[in-house]
Amino acid sequence: MVSRSFHPIQHRHSLHFHLKRVTLQLNIS
Repeated sequence: MVSRSFHPIQHRHSLHFHLKRVTLQLNIS
């Protein structure tokens, strides 16, 4: 149950990291 509750937080963090990475690539370009 704890893992199930933790999963959305991890997914949200991963999405934020991916968005930040894409923004950095756009800035470099």
